[in-house]
This record gives sequence, C-alpha cells and structure tokens, in this order.
Amino acid sequence: KAEPASIDAGEKSKDANEFYDLLPDENQEEEEDDEEDEEDGSFTPSLYRLSNASGKLEFQLECEVPDLPLPASKLDSGDVFIADTGAECFVWVGNGADEEERKNGMTYAHNYLQKSSHPLVPVSIVKEGKEPKNFKQVVC
Repeated sequence: KAEPASIDAGEKSKDANEFYDLLPDENQEEEEDDEEDEEDGSFTPSLYRLSNASGKLEFQLECEVPDLPLPASKLDSGDVFIADTGAECFVWVGNGADEEERKNGMTYAHNYLQKSSHPLVPVSIVKEGKEPKNFKQVVC
C-alpha cells in the first residue's frame, strides 16, 4: 500500500532521493525532443494557389522546393496563396484577389493544416505590398 510523503524542494531525505531518482533527466528529454524534430525531415516546403478563375474555387499545389525560400515569382496578384514552411504558414492575399478568394483563404489554410503532419503551426495573413520580414525570408 502506498504511503503519503511530503518532500520540500532541496530536501536530502531518503523519500526525496527515491522520488527524484525516478524522474527523467531534463537534459535527456530536451535531446530526445531535438532528435524527433531532426528525424521528421520528410517535410517539403510548398506553395498552394486558391483561385476561382475557372468559375469554381480551386485549391491546388503551385510548387514544392527542397529548401527554402519558396519562389515569389509564382505569386499572382489575382489570387490567394498559402505558403507552408513546416514551421509556419502564410496566407498571401494578392491585391487583385476577389472577395470569395479573400474570404476563404484562412479556411483553406486551416483545413490543409489539419490534414498535415504539423496542424498547430501559426498562420499569418499577409497582404500584397505589406509583406513582413519573416515572410520575405521564406518567399523571395
């Protein structure tokens, strides 16, 4: 049967030693987390286009690159693009994108990420001509 024990921080009793010996080493946990990140090197940065030029809203892969940056030459002012770096996701809204594309950009990005291996990365909306520095580092 288990017996309760109180342990104060820094205490050097038999109970404290047994308790702390059972805890994993903090440095070991950090190294394991880093290894998991490195092993998951299968992601390829990608750029998707959201367009209704055909009369129907379509979401399709525009390009993939083995390493960042993604090519800014693929961006078209008339559409919305979703740039996925694996660590963050950007919804780029072209100045000429119509209302339907603008309204659905975030929804498509969210749905796309939910099906990806990294559904919890931050998503930022970027307007053409007002691109922040972090966007310009991954799309240029």
